[in-house]
Amino acid sequence: MERSLIYNHDQLLLYLAAIGYDLATHNPSVANLELIVGLHLRTFPFENTSMHYTESHSMDVTHEGIFQRLVVDQHGGSYCFGLNRILMEMLKLLGYRVSPGSARVNRNSEPGPKSSSSSSTQPNFGPTSHMLLFVQLPESALSETYVVDVGFGGSCLMRPILLKDGAEAKGMTGSEHHRLVVAPPETSGIHFSSNSTSEWYLQIQHLKPPATTSYSPTNWRTLYAFYLHPASQPDYDNASYIITHHPSSNIFRSSVVAVLPFLIASPPSLPNASDNSLLASVIAELIKPEEGDMGKFVLFGNTLKLSVGHTAKVMKTMESEAERVALLKDFFNVRVAEEGVRWIEGREAALEARARS
Repeated sequence: MERSLIYNHDQLLLYLAAIGYDLATHNPSVANLELIVGLHLRTFPFENTSMHYTESHSMDVTHEGIFQRLVVDQHGGSYCFGLNRILMEMLKLLGYRVSPGSARVNRNSEPGPKSSSSSSTQPNFGPTSHMLLFVQLPESALSETYVVDVGFGGSCLMRPILLKDGAEAKGMTGSEHHRLVVAPPETSGIHFSSNSTSEWYLQIQHLKPPATTSYSPTNWRTLYAFYLHPASQPDYDNASYIITHHPSSNIFRSSVVAVLPFLIASPPSLPNASDNSLLASVIAELIKPEEGDMGKFVLFGNTLKLSVGHTAKVMKTMESEAERVALLKDFFNVRVAEEGVRWIEGREAALEARARS
């Protein structure tokens, strides 16, 4: 696996200070990997504001650019290519073996309107457009492999998941689970003997409470598909450019998006008393809370939602860019430059454009 180091020790210390991780107690274990992943997710929001509020309308996912934005300036987050890239490099410095992978996202699992032919049970995969990580512990050449992903928005993995057919991992709370399965083989007419050619699916399942107090499971929903092959930086750069600049609409081009999880045990203090009251009431509805349970704030377009377990509440609906920019700062710690609003004017994601449509 790739061992070249991009960042130095001083940059590692700055990153660890930003997420609140104590290097003095570190050893490259699965437990610490889960801790680092959780801290990273709750520190750096999944968001695409640079696509809309900057003159270039692009996401800077270079090693230098992502470190500057997330760690030095602390102006916000990124999407998969930025969030997973910086985590990959920091995990290498912390003693883990890491290889980057690529995935094809199931279009039927994405938020937003679906076509009449869409079906949540039948995947409709797009081109390779997502970054994930394969992580191993350092002590053995036969070490187990874990899939790590801190850049998939509202349905993101919340912790490492063992690369094993049928392996499951808890999501935000006990009402959400992820699992990995080997995909059904395609009938291409060509047979490959190597297991490494198998395609894998990452899936998600939510448990919804009916009238009784017991949970009822929903069907497993496929989020994306991937192979066990390392990807290269040019692959990611090309995919990121297409996502940000290709004229065909996608959720990133058509909407301002932000997601930030938080620990139920230590919820954030919000600027408005009514928001804090709503947050407390939604947390109180959580059935059988467990240590490490998380909720999340989700901004999609002009709507801010609070999600905890099976409960999702609309907190705010925005009518102006000024409102949205203020909300991005208050709920997601994303800072849009004063002149940034001018660059979203006339774009599909602009609130005034939504009002006209």
